[in-house]
Amino acid sequence: MRVLRALLVVLVLLCAPLFVAQGIANSRQSPALLGWNGFWQANVARQFVMVQMEAGQPVMAIRDGGIDLAKDAFAKEPFATDALFLIASSLRANGAENEAATLVTRGLSLDKRNRYLGAMDIQTAVTIGDFDLALAGIERLYRTSPSLSDGFLNAFKTILAQDGAEDIMLRALERRPVWANAFWTMVPPEPESVRRLYNLRLLTDEGTSEDTDARLLAGLAATEQYATVFALWDYLNEGSGNPTGFVATGGDGTLGWQVPEGETGHFSERGNGEFRLFVDARESRELARQLVRLQPGRYAFSADFSPKTAAENFTASVQCAVNSPNEPIEQSLSTAAEFVISDQCAFYWLVLTGNAWERRTPLEATVSNMQLVGRD
Repeated sequence: MRVLRALLVVLVLLCAPLFVAQGIANSRQSPALLGWNGFWQANVARQFVMVQMEAGQPVMAIRDGGIDLAKDAFAKEPFATDALFLIASSLRANGAENEAATLVTRGLSLDKRNRYLGAMDIQTAVTIGDFDLALAGIERLYRTSPSLSDGFLNAFKTILAQDGAEDIMLRALERRPVWANAFWTMVPPEPESVRRLYNLRLLTDEGTSEDTDARLLAGLAATEQYATVFALWDYLNEGSGNPTGFVATGGDGTLGWQVPEGETGHFSERGNGEFRLFVDARESRELARQLVRLQPGRYAFSADFSPKTAAENFTASVQCAVNSPNEPIEQSLSTAAEFVISDQCAFYWLVLTGNAWERRTPLEATVSNMQLVGRD
């Protein structure tokens, strides 16, 4: 299966830094001088392994002297499992896959934390198509080698780029792995990958939380998949009773007020449903916006301002969230702003703007009781 092959390649590349020689084999120091310690000698021997990717498959080779050094190390110290990694690599390089797999299993029975043998175990499992065994190996390495955790998560994120990834990842998540929650926090930036993550979310709750769902909503919005944003929102039972998705206060960062980057001081929540608004004198600026879903018809946006006289300096507008050819029409909030929505667009940005062009002092106000309602 192509998805499994892709997983194999990614995992081997992930583990490659563990395999690549660090140059000691090329130094002029004799390994024999280090032979007094079996563990250290096994560590040196491990660095005689060379790994290359050829036609999408890992190919291992052993530098001269490495095998003898590993055998001697294991004879001196039966728990020096790094030596078994080298010997197993040699067997694999010579086509003795079964013998290599047996030796890897033996080594892991002695030391489950050996990341090199663990990486070989995963590689063997995926090569023979035993995905469950591969997942067990990933679980073990994830627990015992925290430094590799981000790499494994990135590997799974790469898998989401493959057709059929949902079934593979569902199978993995159904094992209730330790990395399940962390997996959902890493939302990929590619539209198709995010879409597959959404498809997967509809199939399982394993590892998910309000935070991971908010991240997925944000990822869908960032790739302008607005229909899917609201489909997920409805699926999470947030859409019932609120078809527009308008959120007066709070929100999850995708549905709710969003402040332009670096402009948080101009629109800040104060609690109790109130927001502080601030615009420097001689300026006009967008204060906040939020994504809403609007069916054709008439809508009104209203809010309470303190002081009330400040309302005339604030406007609301709606603009199509996707490929809008027209400039939005701003309407004063001194009274309720009314909008007529056609069938040309389904998803809009509701934008709140403050205008202090004609003021010599900053514009400051508090806004509350914001509402977006349909008008018959």
